Amino acid sequence: MILVRVTETRAQAVAKWRAVDEVWLDHTVLRAEDLGWLAPARKLTMWAVKVPDAFVSALPKLEWLDVRARRAPSDGGRIALLFG
Repeated sequence: MILVRVTETRAQAVAKWRAVDEVWLDHTVLRAEDLGWLAPARKLTMWAVKVPDAFVSALPKLEWLDVRARRAPSDGGRIALLFG
């Protein structure tokens, strides 16, 4: 018998699914490999989450995005990069 170890990404480990298509991420870092498990998300809340450029626009079902932080980012254009 061969055992295969499946590892979660950091973001996947902290994700809180509120419904089958609604997820909350808190203080984590998203990477390209997170697109697969986030693909079903229609609603996404991110609290202090680092996101690669254009990541959000690659989520096929996303309709609703809630971005939260303790203070505004120092680079005002960063939000635009979420969508590519």
